Amino acid sequence: MANRNTLSVKKIDEFKAWLEKDGWQLQKTKGSYEVLRAVKQGQKHPLIVYYRHDTHKGTELVHYTVLDRDFGVVRAFLRSKYERKRND
Repeated sequence: MANRNTLSVKKIDEFKAWLEKDGWQLQKTKGSYEVLRAVKQGQKHPLIVYYRHDTHKGTELVHYTVLDRDFGVVRAFLRSKYERKRND
């Protein structure tokens, strides 16, 4: 299963920086649908963020797709953004 409404397109660069700070290594993407691929020591699978081809013509892409197995990482990123904003 995949989560399609969590990682905003506008936040992808911030997410990449957060991943690197958290010890993830960004890798070259594979295929035309991958937006981001990252690995971390101790993880069995790479974290992959997908571009989901929208079948609705004329609609703007707002969120990327993340597999359920990677949802916890995205949620930790969003939580850290919320906590940082709350502490400022």
